[in-house]
Amino acid sequence: MLSFSFGDKRFNYRIVGVALCDGHVLLHKEDREEFWSLPGGRAEWFESSPETLKREMIEELGASVMVGPLLWVVENFYRQEGQRRHELALYYRVFLPDDPRWSIQTGSFRGIEESTPMTFQWFPLDSLEQLQLFPSFLPEALRAGTKGIRHFIHEDTKERQIK
Repeated sequence: MLSFSFGDKRFNYRIVGVALCDGHVLLHKEDREEFWSLPGGRAEWFESSPETLKREMIEELGASVMVGPLLWVVENFYRQEGQRRHELALYYRVFLPDDPRWSIQTGSFRGIEESTPMTFQWFPLDSLEQLQLFPSFLPEALRAGTKGIRHFIHEDTKERQIK
């Protein structure tokens, strides 16, 4: 995976999926984390970003997604587990299969990846400010829509908490 640590610093190359349906967005939270984020993961060497996203969604949800257009390029700076993190992320619109398992449902459901236990949940876009959601620009960006490619340079000042 394309992630490197140097002392108290870490670089991540992350590919992210934005699944939207009827004014809701699909978020996930690893069991060890106290915050929500959009699903995705780190690319492997010589793997294209759409291939990464397809692989991650199969690993985490067991769903073969259709990867849509690139939405955002994000340079994200934050702190987690005592490390300063520098993340370069590509955010794509993703479309889940037409299957009742992936339709909007009340409450959460479990991901299938055994090595990283996590919970998924659909959240209304107008309720995202009430969540601890990272990166913190997401509520505003998601409500602004997904037309055209946008570039964000973002720094979260609040450290991401791990249990």
